[in-house]
Amino acid sequence: SQDFGRLFAVVHFAGRQWKVTDEDLILIENHIEAECGERIRMEKVLPLLGKELVRVEATVLEKTESSPKVHMRFWRRHRFERKKIIIQPQTVLRINSIELRRIYSVINNTLHRHDEISSVCVFNTSLPFNLMSLWMLLILNVFLQKPINTDQLIGCF
Repeated sequence: SQDFGRLFAVVHFAGRQWKVTDEDLILIENHIEAECGERIRMEKVLPLLGKELVRVEATVLEKTESSPKVHMRFWRRHRFERKKIIIQPQTVLRINSIELRRIYSVINNTLHRHDEISSVCVFNTSLPFNLMSLWMLLILNVFLQKPINTDQLIGCF
Protein backbone atom coordinates (compact mmCIF):
# COMPACT_ATOMS: atom_id res chain seq x y z
CA SER A 1 0.00 0.00 0.00
CA GLN A 2 1.35 3.39 -0.97
CA ASP A 3 1.18 6.22 1.57
CA PHE A 4 -0.34 9.35 0.05
CA GLY A 5 0.04 11.50 3.17
CA ARG A 6 -2.95 13.28 4.63
CA LEU A 7 -5.78 13.04 2.10
CA PHE A 8 -8.66 15.47 1.84
CA ALA A 9 -11.93 15.32 -0.05
CA VAL A 10 -14.67 17.78 -0.90
CA VAL A 11 -18.03 16.15 -0.20
CA HIS A 12 -21.53 17.48 -0.77
CA PHE A 13 -23.66 16.68 2.27
CA ALA A 14 -26.78 18.26 3.76
CA GLY A 15 -26.95 20.96 1.08
CA ARG A 16 -23.39 22.20 1.62
CA GLN A 17 -19.88 21.41 0.44
CA TRP A 18 -17.39 20.33 3.09
CA LYS A 19 -13.62 20.00 2.74
CA VAL A 20 -12.81 17.12 5.08
CA THR A 21 -9.76 15.14 6.21
CA ASP A 22 -9.43 12.18 8.59
CA GLU A 23 -10.80 12.69 12.11
CA ASP A 24 -12.59 15.96 11.24
CA LEU A 25 -15.82 16.88 13.03
CA ILE A 26 -18.77 18.24 11.04
CA LEU A 27 -21.71 20.04 12.64
CA ILE A 28 -24.80 19.71 10.44
CA GLU A 29 -27.76 22.02 11.01
CA ASN A 30 -30.37 19.26 10.89
CA HIS A 31 -30.99 15.69 12.00
CA ILE A 32 -30.23 12.90 9.55
CA GLU A 33 -31.82 9.46 9.35
CA ALA A 34 -28.84 7.57 10.79
CA GLU A 35 -28.78 6.89 14.52
CA CYS A 36 -25.90 7.66 16.89
CA GLY A 37 -22.96 5.30 16.43
CA GLU A 38 -23.90 4.28 12.88
CA ARG A 39 -21.29 4.51 10.12
CA ILE A 40 -22.34 6.20 6.90
CA ARG A 41 -20.62 6.51 3.52
CA MET A 42 -20.69 9.90 1.84
CA GLU A 43 -21.56 9.25 -1.80
CA LYS A 44 -21.28 12.73 -3.32
CA VAL A 45 -17.54 13.30 -3.61
CA LEU A 46 -16.92 16.29 -5.86
CA PRO A 47 -14.96 15.35 -8.96
CA LEU A 48 -11.23 15.60 -9.01
CA LEU A 49 -10.72 11.87 -9.20
CA GLY A 50 -14.38 10.87 -9.27
CA LYS A 51 -16.68 9.34 -6.69
CA GLU A 52 -15.93 5.77 -7.78
CA LEU A 53 -12.25 6.18 -6.82
CA VAL A 54 -12.57 7.95 -3.46
CA ARG A 55 -14.40 6.50 -0.47
CA VAL A 56 -15.33 8.74 2.51
CA GLU A 57 -16.81 7.20 5.66
CA ALA A 58 -18.17 8.99 8.72
CA THR A 59 -19.76 8.11 12.07
CA VAL A 60 -22.71 9.90 13.68
CA LEU A 61 -21.47 11.01 17.11
CA GLU A 62 -24.48 12.81 18.54
CA LYS A 63 -27.78 14.46 17.76
CA THR A 64 -28.35 17.64 19.73
CA GLU A 65 -30.10 20.98 19.56
CA SER A 66 -28.53 24.40 19.19
CA SER A 67 -28.63 27.01 21.91
CA PRO A 68 -31.82 29.09 21.79
CA LYS A 69 -31.73 32.12 19.51
CA VAL A 70 -34.13 34.93 20.35
CA HIS A 71 -35.64 37.07 17.60
CA MET A 72 -37.37 40.16 18.98
CA ARG A 73 -39.56 42.69 17.17
CA PHE A 74 -40.57 45.89 18.87
CA TRP A 75 -42.35 49.00 17.65
CA ARG A 76 -41.94 51.89 20.02
CA ARG A 77 -45.04 53.84 21.06
CA HIS A 78 -47.33 51.17 19.53
CA ARG A 79 -47.43 48.47 22.25
CA PHE A 80 -46.21 45.92 19.72
CA GLU A 81 -43.81 43.16 20.73
CA ARG A 82 -43.10 39.80 19.13
CA LYS A 83 -40.68 37.31 20.56
CA LYS A 84 -39.62 34.18 18.69
CA ILE A 85 -37.25 31.56 20.08
CA ILE A 86 -35.56 29.27 17.54
CA ILE A 87 -33.89 25.99 18.50
CA GLN A 88 -32.27 24.20 15.55
CA PRO A 89 -31.63 20.42 15.53
CA GLN A 90 -27.98 19.51 14.94
CA THR A 91 -25.99 16.37 14.10
CA VAL A 92 -22.28 15.89 14.75
CA LEU A 93 -20.32 13.61 12.37
CA ARG A 94 -16.73 12.38 12.61
CA ILE A 95 -14.92 11.55 9.37
CA ASN A 96 -13.41 8.09 9.89
CA SER A 97 -11.49 7.51 6.71
CA ILE A 98 -10.75 8.86 3.26
CA GLU A 99 -9.29 6.19 1.05
CA LEU A 100 -8.35 5.82 -2.58
CA ARG A 101 -9.70 2.69 -4.18
CA ARG A 102 -7.75 0.65 -6.70
CA ILE A 103 -8.22 1.48 -10.36
CA TYR A 104 -9.10 -1.32 -12.73
CA SER A 105 -9.05 -1.07 -16.49
CA VAL A 106 -9.75 -3.58 -19.23
CA ILE A 107 -7.16 -3.69 -22.03
CA ASN A 108 -7.20 -6.45 -24.66
CA ASN A 109 -9.80 -8.41 -22.66
CA THR A 110 -7.54 -8.64 -19.58
CA LEU A 111 -8.12 -6.95 -16.24
CA HIS A 112 -5.25 -4.73 -15.04
CA ARG A 113 -4.98 -3.33 -11.52
CA HIS A 114 -3.24 0.01 -10.96
CA ASP A 115 -2.05 0.18 -7.34
CA GLU A 116 -0.50 3.61 -7.52
CA ILE A 117 -1.78 6.91 -8.79
CA SER A 118 1.21 8.93 -9.97
CA SER A 119 -0.71 11.98 -11.16
CA VAL A 120 -4.27 13.09 -11.71
CA CYS A 121 -5.16 10.52 -14.29
CA VAL A 122 -8.90 9.80 -14.21
CA PHE A 123 -11.49 12.47 -14.88
CA ASN A 124 -15.18 12.50 -14.15
CA THR A 125 -17.34 12.84 -17.25
CA SER A 126 -19.50 15.47 -15.55
CA LEU A 127 -16.63 17.99 -15.56
CA PRO A 128 -17.32 20.83 -18.00
CA PHE A 129 -13.62 21.42 -18.68
CA ASN A 130 -12.33 17.96 -19.56
CA LEU A 131 -10.02 19.39 -22.24
CA MET A 132 -8.48 21.72 -19.67
CA SER A 133 -8.03 18.75 -17.32
CA LEU A 134 -6.37 16.81 -20.12
CA TRP A 135 -3.95 19.70 -20.69
CA MET A 136 -3.21 19.74 -16.95
CA LEU A 137 -2.45 16.01 -17.14
CA LEU A 138 -0.04 16.58 -20.02
CA ILE A 139 1.69 19.45 -18.19
CA LEU A 140 1.95 17.38 -14.98
CA ASN A 141 3.49 14.47 -16.83
CA VAL A 142 6.02 16.77 -18.55
CA PHE A 143 7.08 18.30 -15.22
CA LEU A 144 7.18 14.91 -13.50
CA GLN A 145 9.12 13.55 -16.50
CA LYS A 146 6.86 10.53 -16.79
CA PRO A 147 5.66 9.16 -20.11
CA ILE A 148 1.94 9.35 -20.76
CA ASN A 149 0.40 5.93 -20.48
CA THR A 150 -2.66 5.26 -22.63
CA ASP A 151 -4.24 3.49 -19.65
CA GLN A 152 -4.44 6.85 -17.89
CA LEU A 153 -6.51 8.38 -20.65
CA ILE A 154 -9.33 5.83 -20.44
CA GLY A 155 -12.59 7.59 -19.65
CA CYS A 156 -11.36 11.13 -20.21
CA PHE A 157 -14.05 12.05 -22.69
